Amino acid sequence: MNGNTKNEMKKIVYIGAGVSTQYGVLHLLKNGYDPTKITIIDKGKDIYTRLPEDVMTGAGGCGTWSDFKVIPSFKQGGLFHPHYCKDEEYATELSKQLYDYIVEYHPDPSKIMYTEPVEEPQFIKDSPFELRQSPCYHLGTDYGQQQVKNIFEYFDKVGVRQIYNVEITNINFKRNEIGIGHDYIKYDKLIIGTGKSGMDLLTKLINDYSLETVPKPAQFGVRYETDGKYFEELNKIAYDFKLYKKFGEDSARSFCTNNFAAFVAEEETYGMKSYNGHAHKDKDKYNGLTNFGILLEARGIEDPFKFSTQLVNFFQHHGKAVYYSPSDREPSLTDQGNKVPGYKISLDKFKEGFGKYADYILEFIDDLNTTFGINNDYIFYCPEVKFLTNEITLDKNNLSLPQYPNVHLQGDAAGARGIYISALHGLYIASYLLRK
Repeated sequence: MNGNTKNEMKKIVYIGAGVSTQYGVLHLLKNGYDPTKITIIDKGKDIYTRLPEDVMTGAGGCGTWSDFKVIPSFKQGGLFHPHYCKDEEYATELSKQLYDYIVEYHPDPSKIMYTEPVEEPQFIKDSPFELRQSPCYHLGTDYGQQQVKNIFEYFDKVGVRQIYNVEITNINFKRNEIGIGHDYIKYDKLIIGTGKSGMDLLTKLINDYSLETVPKPAQFGVRYETDGKYFEELNKIAYDFKLYKKFGEDSARSFCTNNFAAFVAEEETYGMKSYNGHAHKDKDKYNGLTNFGILLEARGIEDPFKFSTQLVNFFQHHGKAVYYSPSDREPSLTDQGNKVPGYKISLDKFKEGFGKYADYILEFIDDLNTTFGINNDYIFYCPEVKFLTNEITLDKNNLSLPQYPNVHLQGDAAGARGIYISALHGLYIASYLLRK
């Protein structure tokens, strides 16, 4: 670190304890950074008290209860190479480092599944879908939770300061202060990795400091579920299959596919309920189901965060989100053995809430029926939403704000959409800080 002593190291504060922070802090520590100079703040619970129903916040971020699929591809999962990191060789080097960390903290690396892209079958070539394939490491929810715990236990052991169950009320970029209630924390370097549950804070900062942004598509849709038998042939070549379809300037895709021991999970963000999904590796959890998001990328929406918030709010019914099935299929059970919470709605109500975008989702589902012989034997839970702001303009060398170069953004705040790219953001910023 250029001969710096520990006393000269900058005080680094991370907002958000998600995957980008995990691997960013880990990289700093593994390269000799003083742990007492690092603080992590999150509005959720720590790794010891966080429960499965705490889906969106807390140590590990929303990825903690996910299926833990790591897609080592720069072509999906959000912005990294070449949008930020122009050097492909360096991006690949960081990718290899990330995998080494995953193996080091995984409770049983021999159980990591890996699939490579292969030629798609003829029935997909003949379908209305485009199948996009990428390599995939599948850790599984069970092992992913333990891996997250292993990393945060290491942070505890070496003395990283961690503050949980607090809401950030204000950030003063000019005075290098973070407001927590009536108190504040000073920083030299601030790294914001708030994730989807912190987009309200990010929106406030955009407005307060007139941060430059560029338009970004809104991402929203439903969580689709049916019997896994319909996708057996596709699963042979792609566990986390990505089916795409264009609708003019907009598009729809399958997202975050879960198979075999697949569960739908209720999320709560900004006091509203929505859905996501995850899968276990434990054979005792096998339920024979498949679920995935059907997500739209809709362009031309001026404020994606406001649009998504209004959409989720429309489908709130007495503290629950909603579901629809044309075949009277009932909600499945969660991994805790309870019925997935939800209120049944009519197709007309779904169309009212989604407007013209309902037609895109229903056409996508009709094509699933035809291609895979499902015959309306499905249920979808709605909505599934990725709370996002427009893309904030950043210095691409270190993901910092041009006006405030000691403030960096990572993960969803910097355009990531998954574990892999978010983690690379963390390594990218940490590597920059180590060089400086």
